[in-house]
Amino acid sequence: MNAQLTPSNREKVIPFAAGIAITLLTFLLLYQPWQSGLHDLTRAEGIFAAEAMEFRPGLPVCSAHGVIIRGDAPLYPLLAAGLHALGLPLIPALRLLSLAGTVLTATLVFRATRAARTPEAALIAMTVFLSFLLTVDKTFVATPQPLAAFGLLAAHLVWFHHGVRRGNWNRAWLASCAVMVPTIWAGGMKMLLFYLFPLIFMRRPLTIWPKLNRPGTIVGAVLIAAGLLLWIAPQWLTNAPSSGREFAGWEWDWLRGFPFDLLLRLLPWSLLLWIPFCAALHPLDATPIFGRFLRTISGSLFFLLWLSPGWRSPDMLFLAAPLAIQIGCGYELAARRYSTQIRLLGKAAALFTCLTAFALFFFLLLPEQLLHTAFDLDFAISFRRDWAYIIPSLAITAGLLAGGTAGIFGNKRNPVWLHFLFAAAAGGMFWWTVIHPYQAQDHRRAEMGDLLAAILAEENLPPDHPVYKIDIQEFYCEGSRLRHPIRKISMLNEIPDREPVVYLLATEFPQYPRRDWKNLLPAQKQRYFGKRLGLWRGTVHPENGE
Repeated sequence: MNAQLTPSNREKVIPFAAGIAITLLTFLLLYQPWQSGLHDLTRAEGIFAAEAMEFRPGLPVCSAHGVIIRGDAPLYPLLAAGLHALGLPLIPALRLLSLAGTVLTATLVFRATRAARTPEAALIAMTVFLSFLLTVDKTFVATPQPLAAFGLLAAHLVWFHHGVRRGNWNRAWLASCAVMVPTIWAGGMKMLLFYLFPLIFMRRPLTIWPKLNRPGTIVGAVLIAAGLLLWIAPQWLTNAPSSGREFAGWEWDWLRGFPFDLLLRLLPWSLLLWIPFCAALHPLDATPIFGRFLRTISGSLFFLLWLSPGWRSPDMLFLAAPLAIQIGCGYELAARRYSTQIRLLGKAAALFTCLTAFALFFFLLLPEQLLHTAFDLDFAISFRRDWAYIIPSLAITAGLLAGGTAGIFGNKRNPVWLHFLFAAAAGGMFWWTVIHPYQAQDHRRAEMGDLLAAILAEENLPPDHPVYKIDIQEFYCEGSRLRHPIRKISMLNEIPDREPVVYLLATEFPQYPRRDWKNLLPAQKQRYFGKRLGLWRGTVHPENGE
């Protein structure tokens, strides 16, 4: 039976300053920005690194190895190139921009929830957003989605504030369209679809024309059109080759697995996702219009992502902020009306925290040889011997165990949302303590890039001398270590004959008899990820020279 709405069912209210401190500590544990440059670029991040290195402010196009990437928006590589020009290394610059987008979105989540409800609800909403597994996962890698998610949320909230709340539709369309211009530059043309599609399902559709037939709507549309023109026109004006990212059409696995994949990525808070959509709570909602607006946003985006072809997991991030605001706004009411169920879910989260803490203790304290025997490990785990690593890890793990134990056996009026926060922190601790330092030992791409850079440095090339590549699809991570531009070619006769000496990355011997070719890579380095690789120096025959 549901608990009655009595003061005895209220959870203890954590002082606001203490709640902020807890959230800040959890944020530092989950994200650890000081480690943003320790892990090598992944394959997905490499193309953004290439775009940032080749970005020119006077020509805002996204190119990688001399090939324009259609559909990629220019704001993210522009900002990364700017930070890199100021002296920040490229890898931290790319990842810190993703982190900045997440922090900005969390701030906006807090402000929106605070305006609608209470400071405690705002704190919960911000905590939920920052500790989603999805948010942590997509923030740690270099991707423009966090910046685009911030812009999309800002545009929708501005539209609601000025239009629905204040009735100033002129300002609502103008301001939200103005926000969408940099958002489209951050996330691409699809952001316009993500912005407009949910607005179609707002209430009172027969009154849409009076809301649209205003000067602000026209000016806003002109702003968006101008932003698109400034982005797309340079691609028409350049003669560089172009290529689009691989488009993944309809996939049965995506259609079948999207809802379950999303629930997993929203852990541990997916256990509370029923709160915004519980019909019994809607009549008791203190802000019913705002709640209905957020449900429309999240519901329409969910089905758009699920049933449209071509989306990928980073795009799920656009759902995180609206869902976090809804959980924050509805948590107090749900915790009182369904106190028994909420506490049971909290105990499950606390149990997960305890089990994860025990697993961490075993990893930190068991003999290394025993772990090698139990698991098939490709790399050493000798990093456990570092006291700067082991002491903080043991201390934090002990704190997590204490928090999980308190969640299971503590006072029933303790805030249950803290149990979910501890569970998220335990998952983050497992990542940073076990998975990240283990994977961070794989520096094969960085080592290959450094080796190529050292070989080319011995050749005394000028900085603008290009290195060509053929029959190699990626190589973006390795190329980010070079001090020379890489240009992709499809045929060897595209190499200018006027260059007496050229350098070519290829998997096979270049069949181009006009030049003498020599592989500069050491013999033991000519097998790379199971494939052949060569850095070939091609010198023009004397009889072919001028």
